[in-house]
Amino acid sequence: MSITTKSISTQLAATAAALTLGAASLAFTASTANAAQSAATQLAPGQSVCVQQYASYQARAQGTSKKPIHFRVLRNGSPIYSAPGSFGFLKEFRSSWGTFPGPGYYQVCAVNNGTTFSQVTVSLLTDSEF
Repeated sequence: MSITTKSISTQLAATAAALTLGAASLAFTASTANAAQSAATQLAPGQSVCVQQYASYQARAQGTSKKPIHFRVLRNGSPIYSAPGSFGFLKEFRSSWGTFPGPGYYQVCAVNNGTTFSQVTVSLLTDSEF
């Protein structure tokens, strides 16, 4: 094997290894793209905070607050659950329980309709995350 041929085959092997590593990284990125969404913040009166994620077969939404807050869960922009004046809630929508409205973008929101600031946390888990 000449030096040129050996050099080209070494470069090809290095390129193949890089492509394999790149494909593995891409596969890892695709599998972790559906990461749990959450937000913790101080809401002023009239402010809101939301997190959103796609769900194929189940979703778990929850929220907590130190003062009464209006929590909402939406699917593709339409409300499917509401907890007005609540200090917290936990709602699960599961295909296995017959409570899952269907695949789509789920959103959990907290709205401060009060007159003082409030610390809130909202989170959303979907599919294999719980």
